[in-house]
Amino acid sequence: MIKAEKFEAAVEAGLSRLADKPVLLLWGDRDVAFQTPELDRFKAYFPNHRHHSLNASHFWQDDAGEKASAHVIDWAEGNGWV
Repeated sequence: MIKAEKFEAAVEAGLSRLADKPVLLLWGDRDVAFQTPELDRFKAYFPNHRHHSLNASHFWQDDAGEKASAHVIDWAEGNGWV
């Protein structure tokens, strides 16, 4: 197993500890690395999620930064953090 695979396995093994936390999933719908199966996995891990697809690639923060920022602010306000 290469280092990245070990790290990913360790992260995945610990996700259940975060399952009850609110999660915002911002997803680039043109991402070649993370696609629908990966999104479905994240949604399953985090039942208390809000999901927004962005017209963006893997680097959604560059492609759709302003829209993503608006989603983050809205989500944070909705959770009473702002």
